[in-house]
Amino acid sequence: MAEYPALWPETVRALIVHSAEWTPAMKAQFPANKKKAPRIALHRRYGMGVPDLARATAVRPMLCP
Repeated sequence: MAEYPALWPETVRALIVHSAEWTPAMKAQFPANKKKAPRIALHRRYGMGVPDLARATAVRPMLCP
């Protein structure tokens, strides 16, 4: 994210992590219930999911005046 030199590395990392989502294929590997164990297993296998650059940079007006 060299186009945002004013952002700290920690901020860039947070934006990337918070933009990530699990894909439907990832979610399909685990039962779709509200129990905690399947969600923990999903997180262990796939982490935070697939980052989305468009979502990560959508907050740019708030961060870079």
